[in-house]
Amino acid sequence: MLEVALHQKGALMFGLLLTAFLTRDCLEELKTKFEELKTNQSKEYEIRPGDESQLLVGTNKDQAFLVLHGFLASPWEVETLSKALNEKGYTVASPLVSGWGSDAKTANKSTYKDWLKSAQVPLELLKSCYPKIGIAGFSMGAAIATILLSEDEKAPNWLSNLTLLSPALRLHPSLQKMTELSAAGRILPSIPLSVLQQPGELLGDSHDLDVPLQFREHYTQDMPLKSLITAELLIRRDYLIRPKLKFLEKIPVSVIWSDYEKTIDGKVSVEYFKKLSKKVKVCRISAEHETRHQILVNYRNTQFEKILQISLDASLRDGSKEAASEDVKSWEFCPFEPK
Repeated sequence: MLEVALHQKGALMFGLLLTAFLTRDCLEELKTKFEELKTNQSKEYEIRPGDESQLLVGTNKDQAFLVLHGFLASPWEVETLSKALNEKGYTVASPLVSGWGSDAKTANKSTYKDWLKSAQVPLELLKSCYPKIGIAGFSMGAAIATILLSEDEKAPNWLSNLTLLSPALRLHPSLQKMTELSAAGRILPSIPLSVLQQPGELLGDSHDLDVPLQFREHYTQDMPLKSLITAELLIRRDYLIRPKLKFLEKIPVSVIWSDYEKTIDGKVSVEYFKKLSKKVKVCRISAEHETRHQILVNYRNTQFEKILQISLDASLRDGSKEAASEDVKSWEFCPFEPK
């Protein structure tokens, strides 16, 4: 009996050592390939310093995260959530979406297929090392995430949760009007953000441009109108692929948005996902807090710490351990559904 027990213990130790070795080997390959991805992006066009793709390696061997940024921006825009997840021990990949991190001319050259590919590649790298992947997408990144999921038949097997922050599933009427004018060839390829925010202009009554204008080193400073049309095409595709997302009814889905913003139509985006899943939890940040579209950026955001904590809690939701109507403690500061 003692001999059998020692043999079993030895086999267990060998298994653990082999798993640790394979995991380490996989992580090294992941880091190498991610660096290659960054190098290839820097060869395509000049990227602003600090706006490159990010890979934060953690100790958790069971789950990793893909975090996607929004329009005009870069991984810097969602860095607060990426770092919060990494501090919890998770590996986080936050890629620079193709065409961004530079100027409007560069952005206008990218297609939505380029956008999808730049998110798909790091997702596949994560899937090669981790059995479960959580995805958090901000604005345009949320639209990209849903399309990627619709194209992967095995997504139900590896997706742990989906967090959608200010999801761009419908543009605000002012941006839609700008898209229509651009498509008709009635305005220039790009317009300075500072001009768009002037009184009387299409975005004159919006505070959402405050953040890009304040953090010029991390945002494209001219609105690329061709890219805006691309974003509209991406959103339309999201509605076409909705039948392929029925599996989300078994996945924890969270939607967090501000009622104060004028970049997306949050109510429409919420309805999109409520029709897909009974496990959707909604955090609507009341307009009285004056929280801008960029909810993960700490700029004149009096609720920033709470919003970041809610975003983190949402990303860590475990569908196997919660009831559909169970509350997340930090969500108490804002209305959520279902009640």
